[in-house]
Amino acid sequence: MRTDTPAMLEALDALSTFFQPGANTLEARRGLRGNLEQRGLELVEEFLSEFEPIQTRIELLQRSVDGVHVVCDELLAKLEVSADRTSRFASATKALADRREQIAERAAVMDNFLKRFKLSDLQLSALSDGPKEADDGALFFSALEDVQRIRGECQTLISSQYQSAGLELFEAMAAFQEQAYEQLYGWVQSQCVALDAEFPDPSDALQRGIATLAQAPAYHEHARDCIAETRSHSLARRFATALSVGSGGTGRPIEMHAHDPLRYVGDMLAWTHQSLAVEKSLLAKLFPPVKAPSGGLAATDGARTKSTLSRIFEGIDRTLTGRIRQVLSADLPLLVSFKLASLLGFYRGTFADLSSPSPGLTTEEGSRAAQAEPSVGPELFVSSLSSLHDEGREIFFDTIRSQCDKLLAAPPAYPRDLSVALEVSELIRRLADILAAQNDALAHPSGPQTPQERETHFAPILDAFVAPLLQACRQSASGLDRADAAVYIINNLVAIQTSLTRYDFTVSWVQRLTSEIGDWIDLLVKEQAEAILSRSGLKEKIEIVHRADPSLPLAAQTGMDLESLKQTLDSFYRSMFSLVMPEFDRLVSPRLRANARNSTAQMIAGAY
Repeated sequence: MRTDTPAMLEALDALSTFFQPGANTLEARRGLRGNLEQRGLELVEEFLSEFEPIQTRIELLQRSVDGVHVVCDELLAKLEVSADRTSRFASATKALADRREQIAERAAVMDNFLKRFKLSDLQLSALSDGPKEADDGALFFSALEDVQRIRGECQTLISSQYQSAGLELFEAMAAFQEQAYEQLYGWVQSQCVALDAEFPDPSDALQRGIATLAQAPAYHEHARDCIAETRSHSLARRFATALSVGSGGTGRPIEMHAHDPLRYVGDMLAWTHQSLAVEKSLLAKLFPPVKAPSGGLAATDGARTKSTLSRIFEGIDRTLTGRIRQVLSADLPLLVSFKLASLLGFYRGTFADLSSPSPGLTTEEGSRAAQAEPSVGPELFVSSLSSLHDEGREIFFDTIRSQCDKLLAAPPAYPRDLSVALEVSELIRRLADILAAQNDALAHPSGPQTPQERETHFAPILDAFVAPLLQACRQSASGLDRADAAVYIINNLVAIQTSLTRYDFTVSWVQRLTSEIGDWIDLLVKEQAEAILSRSGLKEKIEIVHRADPSLPLAAQTGMDLESLKQTLDSFYRSMFSLVMPEFDRLVSPRLRANARNSTAQMIAGAY
């Protein structure tokens, strides 16, 4: 057995405490076992004596724990009772909460229903009183929109289980709506009367009011009639003021220029055109175009606007047309008559645009609109202007015919120098004035015209002028020989052509005159060449050549002997050195004189 191990060393240290220094004897070591047992017994007794208080406390603790168990059991029983009561209370609380939630939902539904289907006292008051100036009718229109909304939503109620409530609400809203439309119509009437006569600027509230009345067609049409009647009376008063006093208090009265027919009629039509623009703008604001489902404008919208404009201008139609007809009935100069007819034509075209289909309408839609709502004849005012224009043109053509008939009844005598007669020159001067007036005339209302369109439009006037002039010239030249007649007619044709060439709407007549001048120049050249050839005897020789017997030699023909030919050619040569053509000198046009001389020389050379 080893004695140097840690365990052995520790045991030996413990044993060393059993012996006092010097008591470690053999006897002591022999009694070690007993000592150890005695020592262990002492330790046990010592442990028991020290553990007894602890045992007492443990027993006390046990009794306390037992008491706690009893109390816990009692508490557990009470908790079970309380839990049962709490469970029943929670169930009752949940039931009450569910009921409260249901009641809250019903209250919200009822509150939402009242908000959707009930008008406030303020709204009811607004519907009964009509729009107010203070808020531009905002409260009234808002209330009316709610009435219309409620009526629309009542359709859903009627088709549901709340049919009776829906019907009751629908009838109540219908009564409110009818009352509101009646008040709104009266307010629109008063607002239309209050519009500025010269520069009407409808308020947003008035525009909104008329747009709202569109949902009640009867009231809407009454409002349109009221506006037409009010504006018609206002227009008539303003026109009378413009005639006698002046527009705006600053302009001069139109009647101040009654002595000048063109300005007098022009001022009246210009005033009417300006008023037309104002009234059309007003109607566009009050009755804006309605979009059709197809994307264009409603088919009858343009027709109604045109009809309303026509009714507005009925107020001045009789006065205006009467004064213009009075001007036309006066004995007017030809140029003034033409300018008046052109002026009436321009304004007729401008106002006639009202009769064309509205922008956005197809031709078919415009046709249906015209059939659906025929206008006033088609528009009384436009029809009157058209009639005045026709009268003006008829008076103008009557004047032309009268002057040309006088010229044809007593054709002017031709001057000695075969120039243009004074009577013909006067008519050509008047034609030139009319051409200049036509060239400077106002542009066509539908836009710029092509030269061909302008020529087609002006052709009747040229026909009425030029044809009688040519006939008079031919009658005047009936007593002249062919050469002098050609010179005289060429001079007249050149004078007429000169007045036409500077304009692009006289091309056809210029070409016709050029062709006729060419024919007369050819006749004159032929006459002059034959006269020269006849004087020299060369013409006779040429005729002999043409009718010579082919079976005989040319020298054997009568008059073709050498001596006779020599005399003829000598005479021809002498005439060439002293060639005189006085007829050409009387041609007015230097270019034609030169051309005629050259052509005559070429013809003589060809004959030679």
